[in-house]
Amino acid sequence: MYFENIKDNYSVAVEAVPGERIWAHGGFRLVKYALFLEREVFPLHDELCETEGALVYKGR
Repeated sequence: MYFENIKDNYSVAVEAVPGERIWAHGGFRLVKYALFLEREVFPLHDELCETEGALVYKGR
């Protein structure tokens, strides 16, 4: 089931081992998009979530 989605260009498989390079497997366009998200979007998202979590915890 999952392999069919990758083969049909509906998703990618991502290997994200801490401390190592991230590998994405699938169609070229989706792989490029996944790597873009990992490089440009997810770090900002993680930073915002960390700040929000600290504020929520502080408000308890």
